[in-house]
Amino acid sequence: MGAALLHRGAESRRAMTHTQELAAVLETLWVELIDGPSGPVGPFMLNSGDVGLLRSLEALSADQASRPPTKVLRSRPIPSTFALASH
Repeated sequence: MGAALLHRGAESRRAMTHTQELAAVLETLWVELIDGPSGPVGPFMLNSGDVGLLRSLEALSADQASRPPTKVLRSRPIPSTFALASH
């Protein structure tokens, strides 16, 4: 019985370590999406030179954010229903 408890304790510690590692990876990816790539490694998801969501939104004027985008399907523009500001 004692060996089984020790084994379960070791499994629990390994699971906690994996959870902590996953949390660190997800935090890195989230920060990159919001603030853009930083540090000597990466970018992981964004293209080099992308500035992240917040700086991309800051670059829009109120008029641009309020205007619904136009989608193009088979070379024909199709107006979209929602503007970025509505989200």
